[in-house]
Amino acid sequence: MFFAKKIYIIVALLLPIYLLAQDYVAVGVGAGGEAEAANVTLEIGAMTQNKSLNYLYAVSVGFIFNGDSIPSDILEYPVPHTDYTSLGTKRKGTEIPLLLKYGLEVIKDKKIFVYVLGGASFGEEIELAQSNATGWYYEQSSTSKIYGMYGGGVSYKATDKLLFSVEYDNRRGATGSIGYFWSQQY
Repeated sequence: MFFAKKIYIIVALLLPIYLLAQDYVAVGVGAGGEAEAANVTLEIGAMTQNKSLNYLYAVSVGFIFNGDSIPSDILEYPVPHTDYTSLGTKRKGTEIPLLLKYGLEVIKDKKIFVYVLGGASFGEEIELAQSNATGWYYEQSSTSKIYGMYGGGVSYKATDKLLFSVEYDNRRGATGSIGYFWSQQY
């Protein structure tokens, strides 16, 4: 519920600017960063045009495929005896980043935008153990992780309908994306 309230506040702050902009959707792929894994990002944003100072802003959600190779038959509780081997901390599942972007057109009427991005990525880590008696795998403990994200990038509006972007952040590494403008330019 707390997270939903934050989203409502962000939307309320961005909505007046958003109504005066050209809307786009984009999909991006990349790899690297602290997560050391491939990622896919879905983005919705807007860009103002023909203003004295043009802006780009967007919200994106992603998927970082960094779940370690863990057995599929893990019992989700601690080993019920003391004869086991700890296999260490492992990442479980897919990490979900949520990002906000804000940028400015660097050269008037050239449709090149430089932006900063920030957000958080949510994942889960488990302490994995294997029973020496049975060979079964156990989840000794589970911890939700939140990683801060920061970075920047460049977007270029190639045509009235096409946007190309390249960005880098600490968690996902390098990501390239292509976007499509569906609304009219104001």
